[in-house]
Amino acid sequence: GKLEQVGLYLGKRFSQKGETGAFAKGFLTTSLIYCVGAMAIVGSIQDGLNGDASTLYTKAMIDGLSAIMYGANMGAGVMASALSVFFYQGTLTLLSSFIGPFVTDAVAQEISAAGIGLTMSKIIAMRVGNMIPGLFIVAVMTYFFG
Repeated sequence: GKLEQVGLYLGKRFSQKGETGAFAKGFLTTSLIYCVGAMAIVGSIQDGLNGDASTLYTKAMIDGLSAIMYGANMGAGVMASALSVFFYQGTLTLLSSFIGPFVTDAVAQEISAAGIGLTMSKIIAMRVGNMIPGLFIVAVMTYFFG
């Protein structure tokens, strides 16, 4: 709901009259698509912990190509979704960099493996946001039990 309000606000500020709803729809749709994937979460954590942004670079290339197609169909709101991606991934990266001194290499490996493994295995149909606590459980278990 809040993300939609941001989209409507940006639509009022940057789109022509009558196109506010289309701008907000493009912003909301692509913001959600680009922010809820495993690459956004795991890539940001890897960047914050190890300074390895290779997953985020790969994600940026994929998102950039898809943004061309979405932009052709949904308009300028797609371009504005870069703001939400910047804040979302930036926040995750900064938070990860703060906990970095307390995280061993084994914990970082297990976080990455759990995030990617949960997504690729498709054992259960879950939303990616619901998997985030599992990343922290893996980190704690690895830290204490090796």
